[in-house]
Amino acid sequence: MGRVLVLLAIGTAGCSLLFDPDALPGPPDLAVAVAPDMASVSEDLSVASDLTTFDLAPQCMVRTFNGFGGDAGISPIDCPCGCVIDPFTAPLNPARWTLLTNGTPGWSASLSGGVMQMTKGVPVNGDFVFIYSDQHFYLEGDFELRVDYLVPNWPVGGRAELAAQGPIPDLGASPLPTQVAFSYLAAGIRDQVILDTDVHDVAASPMVMSGTLQLTRMGARICGGVLGRDSSCRDGSGPGRLRIFVLAGVFSPTCAPSCGPIDMRFSNLRLVSGRLVPTP
Repeated sequence: MGRVLVLLAIGTAGCSLLFDPDALPGPPDLAVAVAPDMASVSEDLSVASDLTTFDLAPQCMVRTFNGFGGDAGISPIDCPCGCVIDPFTAPLNPARWTLLTNGTPGWSASLSGGVMQMTKGVPVNGDFVFIYSDQHFYLEGDFELRVDYLVPNWPVGGRAELAAQGPIPDLGASPLPTQVAFSYLAAGIRDQVILDTDVHDVAASPMVMSGTLQLTRMGARICGGVLGRDSSCRDGSGPGRLRIFVLAGVFSPTCAPSCGPIDMRFSNLRLVSGRLVPTP
């Protein structure tokens, strides 16, 4: 009996001196535990480096077309971001254009300061002057072509025109597709679009002195018009390569003997998108 009491005494002493359950910390309270604040770490891994700022693709830029010059090594010329067909800052470049006139002599065509100015003091009905790209370059496939015009003083029957046309009929081919957009004076300013055999003619305004002529092709759909004023489209046109014209002229049988002085100014002749090729 005494032995047992000794063991119990030792056991009681051991519990009070060597092992006190109330002295141990309890388990962590997961409801109030605070996770490490990874957002406060100096290297914020939640924000990755902006790799999109490093554009490895070539930058898309508008280019200036200087003519093919017989160098087939640079053709075709694609213009996904646009091409300035002629900046109109130097005399007419024979690698780009041929200049033609019709009617009586006296036309002047000057290029400088970004403007092509076509003038004549005493034009008559049927007088016109134009630059055209035949035998120099052509449009291929889908495209959007624009040119701005300014007419300080409209002559009777005056016309500012942008056109694109297929093969020359004299060579036995069809001239289609044909796309023509122009503004002219006839009892006020009017805009007209000719698409193959369709003609669309609307009144603009007596006071309109400027505008942007526009021609487009998307597949078999061709369109033309004056940007922001009027437009027309035709479906089912052909895919042929097109030569382009920029024309100033007078067309009115009522203005004999003279239609009055003509002064037409073109600028910003550009291919918004498309392809230039050297052969028809």
